[in-house]
Order: sequence, then C-alpha cells, then structure tokens
Amino acid sequence: MVAGMPFGRKEGGRTREENSLEELQTILQAESRCRAKEFHGLYVEMEKRAKGLQATLQAGDLPKAGIAYGRILEVCASCHGKFRD
Repeated sequence: MVAGMPFGRKEGGRTREENSLEELQTILQAESRCRAKEFHGLYVEMEKRAKGLQATLQAGDLPKAGIAYGRILEVCASCHGKFRD
C-alpha cells in the first residue's frame, strides 16, 4: 500500500485500491499454503496412526487396538476443530 496517496489516485498506473487488493491476495495465498501444510501434516499423522491400528488388529491385540483407535480419534477431533467446525 502506498502511504499518503488518496484513494483513486494513480501511482505507477495503478490505484491505491488496486495495490491494496493485490497485497491482500498475496497474504491470503500465503495463509492458504500454510493451512494446506497443516492439513497435510494431520493427514500424514492420521495415516500413521491408522497403520498402527491395522497392525494391532492383525496381531489380534484388541486392548491395544482400542487405544490405537482412540489415538486416531484425537487426530479427527484436531482436524475438524481447525478445518471443519
């Protein structure tokens, strides 16, 4: 944003509003990339925990499978809290 320039006035062929809009779009794109990385991290953690659950089920260890399932639900709640609810 160009400080001290009245609205509608052109600088470099663009209005202050156009410059501000471009800056806002840049900020939103950066935030979107950050949130995508966070979402991907939760997805990777979910996959890791799901494989742990699968291993306990294949071993027939139901008490550990219950714990592994609860750990999956922790990721579900975290993800839904950040991205859905």
